[in-house]
Amino acid sequence: MTIQAQILKLLKELQTELGMALLKRKDSRGEAIEQFKHAIQLKGDFAPAHTNLGNALRAGGEVARATS
Repeated sequence: MTIQAQILKLLKELQTELGMALLKRKDSRGEAIEQFKHAIQLKGDFAPAHTNLGNALRAGGEVARATS
C-alpha cells in the first residue's frame, strides 16, 4: 500500500471517529453529518461512514434522507 493510500485510509477512519464523537454531543449533529459525508467523499464504499450518516440523519428525524 502506498503512503497516499495509507493516509487516505487513516483520514477516512479519523473523520468517521470524529463524526461519532460529535454525534454524542446533542448540539453537534450537523457537524457530525458533515464529517461522515467527507469520509464518504474520500472513499465512497466505506460502510461505517454510510451507516453512521444514516443513523445521524434518522436521529434528527430525517428518515427520508437516511434511507436514500
